[in-house]
Amino acid sequence: RVLFRSIRLLHACETGSRVWGFASADSDYDVRVLYVHPTEWYFSLYEREDAWQQMLDERMIDISAWELRKALRLLHRSNAAMLERAQSPIIYHEQAGFAADFWELAQHCYSRIAVMHHYLSMARGTMHDIQAAGAEGYKLKKLFYLLRCACITRWILRFESVPSIDFHRVLPAAELPQALLERVHELLALKANADESYLHKGDGELLDYAAQMLTQAQDGFKALPAAKVEIERLQAFFNRYAMPDAPL
Repeated sequence: RVLFRSIRLLHACETGSRVWGFASADSDYDVRVLYVHPTEWYFSLYEREDAWQQMLDERMIDISAWELRKALRLLHRSNAAMLERAQSPIIYHEQAGFAADFWELAQHCYSRIAVMHHYLSMARGTMHDIQAAGAEGYKLKKLFYLLRCACITRWILRFESVPSIDFHRVLPAAELPQALLERVHELLALKANADESYLHKGDGELLDYAAQMLTQAQDGFKALPAAKVEIERLQAFFNRYAMPDAPL
């Protein structure tokens, strides 16, 4: 395809359960890419396609790629997906220095209230899915999606730094009772050896504790400060990596 011959890859990393810390035996690979076009692409009168997606290896590799300007516009709004990509420890490709520069910029753009809203919304949706599953049981990954979101909301209330992408690092913020913490580790071991089709039942105490954390987050998030982002920093970053001859 002409697209692949013309774009310049800046960064490709893993996201999803493999970097969150609770992959299953048959989890797919969620590869996220940032790229730029040749300079003339940015001077078009009309907006052009700024993202693409491709599935490979019988859908085991999910590649999603975003053009840098699109990514920076999202980062300006403290987009949680961008914040996760910026700190992924599994990097498949990067232009020299890009990962460190992007992570520094991401921290500057971090808004606690915006990210709290994102994870609260995700948690509510996941909780609804679990409750709607009924007697047949729910996918175990749903429980970990919920717990991860709930732990991140607790992190945001307690700390000023960007929440870690690693579930094991945000888990202590939940301050789980010892019995529940031990149960989480048992379920992590179970998930590591089960396939994605496994249906889980029970663990009402964990679900209740997650619901309590979400209630606390809902009560406290409106008092959180927003970020004060200098748009000039994003523009300079774009110039550096998309238009290296432009003034910084």
